[in-house]
Amino acid sequence: MSRKPKTITTRSIDKLLKFLPIFEQKGYEFSKWHSPKSSENGTAYFPSCEYSREVNDFIKTLYKERFIVFFNWSSWRYGKKLYKKPELLKKAEIETLQKLLTAHIRQERFCEGHLACVLKEGHITTILQRLKEIREKMKD
Repeated sequence: MSRKPKTITTRSIDKLLKFLPIFEQKGYEFSKWHSPKSSENGTAYFPSCEYSREVNDFIKTLYKERFIVFFNWSSWRYGKKLYKKPELLKKAEIETLQKLLTAHIRQERFCEGHLACVLKEGHITTILQRLKEIREKMKD
């Protein structure tokens, strides 16, 4: 099931692009992992990922500016191809970038730390860089 993604405005793109210089910083710490612990009664806790304030703001902005779209992300094979071959992102359009960002945010719900991984690898930064290229060609 898929719905046509909502139109993205230049204003929405600009709000998202404010995170690009932050994420491009060398050595930027996107997240911290907390080690598993056991409580006094023996209950074990799993490791957990705590995102930086900027990453949490980025996620909120994705939702607020309608970059998160409804579609069957778990069966979207092209997204996996884009992840494995980031050079393909050079031609990606906004709708594809929306789907890719949606897939990463949704995957985080099922695999804690997924977003931390794609942020650290630079995949989200590459998506934002492509979005910046598209934005530069748009009229205000």
